[in-house]
Amino acid sequence: MGYSYTKRFTSWPHLWLGMSLAIAPVGGWLAITGSWSEPWWLLLAITVAVLTWVAGFDVFYALPDEQFDRAQGLRSAVVRLGQQKAILFGKLLHGITIPALALFGWGAGFGVWYFVGVALAAAILTWEHQLVKPGDLSRLDAAFFTMNGVMSVTVFGFALVDRIL
Repeated sequence: MGYSYTKRFTSWPHLWLGMSLAIAPVGGWLAITGSWSEPWWLLLAITVAVLTWVAGFDVFYALPDEQFDRAQGLRSAVVRLGQQKAILFGKLLHGITIPALALFGWGAGFGVWYFVGVALAAAILTWEHQLVKPGDLSRLDAAFFTMNGVMSVTVFGFALVDRIL
């Protein structure tokens, strides 16, 4: 519910949505351990990774709503920046996601398999950004639903393999 209301007063509801999901790993960590992470920046790294990943793909998801949002007086990065600059904003966000995932992995003591997963995630995000072009949203579903689903399973799968092996 909060996300739809943010579109009434800010052009950055994507960051609100990203933060809404990014606090989940922090909450899970605190619930299980009862204390802040060591190193202190570990939870911040995963928060930034989730926030920027979600916000980046939500910018894409907002692309087809541009005309409706403008007509209704709603705000978003797409309305504020236009499609081309909003897509660049999504690329910037995803460009932060990968180093944040790597920093989290390093701080959490993950090994080579995790970083293979992060490298594959970078390739998946790169491909996702090849699918979406200003004025041509014909492959948006593949970029939004398919690529983000594949990325999440990839990062989780390689993190799991890294911990098991």
